[in-house]
Amino acid sequence: MIRLILAAAPKLKPLLVRFIPRRILRRLKQRVVSKANSELEIAAPKPFDRNAYPDGVNLIGPLTSVMGLGQSSRIIARALEYTCIPLALIDHQPLSTQKFTDTAYADKRTDKPKYSVNIIHISPHELPFAYLQLGREVFDGRYNIMFWLWESGEFPENWLPALNLADEIWTPSEFSGAAVRKATDKPVTVMPYFIEVPINENIDRDYFNLPEDKTLFLCSYDSGSVRFRKNPDGTMDAYKQAFPSERPDCGIVIKVGGAPKEEIRELKAALSAYRNVYFITDYLSRVDMNSLIACCDAYISLHRAEGFGLVCAEAMYLGKPVVATNWSANTEFMNSGNACLVDYELKPLEKAIEPFKAGTMWAEPDIAQAAAFVRRVYEDAGYRAVIGSAAAESIRRELNIEKSARTARTRLTQLIRGQLCRDVG
Repeated sequence: MIRLILAAAPKLKPLLVRFIPRRILRRLKQRVVSKANSELEIAAPKPFDRNAYPDGVNLIGPLTSVMGLGQSSRIIARALEYTCIPLALIDHQPLSTQKFTDTAYADKRTDKPKYSVNIIHISPHELPFAYLQLGREVFDGRYNIMFWLWESGEFPENWLPALNLADEIWTPSEFSGAAVRKATDKPVTVMPYFIEVPINENIDRDYFNLPEDKTLFLCSYDSGSVRFRKNPDGTMDAYKQAFPSERPDCGIVIKVGGAPKEEIRELKAALSAYRNVYFITDYLSRVDMNSLIACCDAYISLHRAEGFGLVCAEAMYLGKPVVATNWSANTEFMNSGNACLVDYELKPLEKAIEPFKAGTMWAEPDIAQAAAFVRRVYEDAGYRAVIGSAAAESIRRELNIEKSARTARTRLTQLIRGQLCRDVG
């Protein structure tokens, strides 16, 4: 029965999303998750057979997703392309209400894996479904590398069975890698992202119905990434502390994807005393999102934890001052010279918020200090320029495609043989 549901889900998804509220779909998915975990005992695939398949890499992940994991998959794909290792790209769409409309690799995707190494960018809680959807033959005889991110110091116990499918785990940050290493003795390799942020020069503030005459702070998150973790409420509190009375030449942009109407109403109510508040709730293409960042003057992320901090890095690449919590993976590319880092206090999560268990240690950012940074960025154009310039320079130096591809190439050449067609340094 589960196999039939999984097979039919992609075709039925547009109809389901149209007529059934997202909160109900999430509950239905949770039931399917519970059923799958009770019926499916993940058995380890057949061991890696060096001679079973041609040399190369199959990247399996949500390549068409507009969410963060989709962008992550496309970053990995681009880095692998740069190495010139033979590459097959397989789009995997999990059971989700998210949109799968990105066309960046539309003409390069294939339905079946071709090569000896799999890099599987599917979250651990989705792997039981992927195992059923893709079929055991996709995993058997191949070297299976899982690419995972995680936003706390402890790897969830209910995700441990997913390790049975892995020969190795890659993560984009030491913070995520440390959590995975606590759970397994399998190899864990930090494979850093590279950051490139293409924009459309013709997309300006008018395109997003934003005013030209105001300093604009941007906050963004997707509802599926857990609102409490992303903490837009903290950002709004900091903005209000920075400006107890509204400034006519300052505003805040809230970009939120996939949020139910009630959540949007709550966010708007929190800023009801301010007029210069601009909500963008449509899903944006990657270039449109990049262009939105470029249109704003600064970015705020008072998160409680990040597995990497991709939008922070993208804003920095574009020369924007970033006000961010000084905790978790983003601190691997942020410092006091290239960002506005906010102090915090580590506190345990009082009650579970899926997939995070009660007791998870998260950062509680200092809202007063964040407000002071916001005020300084607004008032001091010189400071804004210095921080933005340092941000762009450091990201372009440290998180570039040559470094990312070199790291991937070095590890993969230990696993597969054959002459590679490009020296990446």
